[in-house]
Amino acid sequence: MPLPVPRTSHQRQQLAFLFFAVVVLCALVFFAARALNDGFGNSEAVTHQARTQLETPLRLQKLMQMSIMRVHHFHIRGHHDEAAHFERERQAVDSLFAEAFSARNGPDVRDLEMARGHWNEAVENARKVLALVAPTSVPLDRIHADIQQIDMAVMMASDAIGRVHERDRGQISRRAEEAAHHNRSLVRMVLGAFTLTLLAVSAAGITVYRSQVVFRELSARDGLTGLLNRREFHRQLQRQLAQNSRPGHACSLILLDIDHFKSVNDTYGHQFGDTVLQLISQCITREVRGGDLVARFGGEEIVVILPGATSNEAGVIAGRIHRAIASAACTAPDGSCVRLTVSIGIASFPEDAHTEDSLIRAADQAMYDAKSRGRNQVRRHAEWATFLHPSSGALSGPLPET
Repeated sequence: MPLPVPRTSHQRQQLAFLFFAVVVLCALVFFAARALNDGFGNSEAVTHQARTQLETPLRLQKLMQMSIMRVHHFHIRGHHDEAAHFERERQAVDSLFAEAFSARNGPDVRDLEMARGHWNEAVENARKVLALVAPTSVPLDRIHADIQQIDMAVMMASDAIGRVHERDRGQISRRAEEAAHHNRSLVRMVLGAFTLTLLAVSAAGITVYRSQVVFRELSARDGLTGLLNRREFHRQLQRQLAQNSRPGHACSLILLDIDHFKSVNDTYGHQFGDTVLQLISQCITREVRGGDLVARFGGEEIVVILPGATSNEAGVIAGRIHRAIASAACTAPDGSCVRLTVSIGIASFPEDAHTEDSLIRAADQAMYDAKSRGRNQVRRHAEWATFLHPSSGALSGPLPET
């Protein structure tokens, strides 16, 4: 599990902004959904109102035609019950006129007044015809003249109502287009705001993620040498041992200590000691493989994790490191050239140890064995694996060359 990383005030501000942006995004989605629902609800209301408004003139025309047909039936058949039917339908027409007047103004009212005037004229003439006792005995010329006047009045009333109907269609089309335009504008506005907010949230999230990555990387590094710190070393070692725990896999550890580092600090000062640590860290980093992990273990001790490396392969890398440091020189504040040496211990998993603690302890024992034998040498944990002669500094066994 990754170790918890403390957050800086800048990171807390970024997280607060990200949280605020997410809240704004959620609120925007909520209000956008409500606005769209209201907008489409208004469109449905406009559609229903339009349907009702368009139906009224058509019903008026149809009902007037049906009423006048009663007069024609009476003239042809002489049935007196047609008068009662006519009066009922006439009342229905008057009710529709009242309904039509209540929802209109301007030119529509004038046309409706004209239509109602023609309708009243038709009603008056129709009542005269329907009042005849025996319509079939009345001369045809007289009946035809009355019926023609009725038909003409109804036709003129229908024409006036037709004009109202056409204007209704135009107004309703405009209102429907306005409602559709409003809905389209609302959708574009919501999508635009949603996109901008989403971009802001994404940008904030990416910024927070990058800062977390950078901060995590910095928190895993030693401030002086740039190597992994001890906490990150333990995390990486646990991971490498878990990955190389299968049969046939190995993992080695190199632990080195700078010889006489306390004397260097006491003689030349701690600032020069820091320079020595940086120089040795650079030498080690240059000599290890690409996947190896170098960490500052503490003080003047540096440790190298060698994933997949056996004891012999670790010896090759340790030999390179030893020679690189021995050939390096550091100029002291007084101008003198200071030669550096290190004592190196090697331990391998699972050859020398089977756990993280025991592997570190084995490498530490090998390193102190190198120190006890005179420093400036490489020692493996196994007593028989001596790479550098303790007294002369010559190789007592073949140290693999690269």
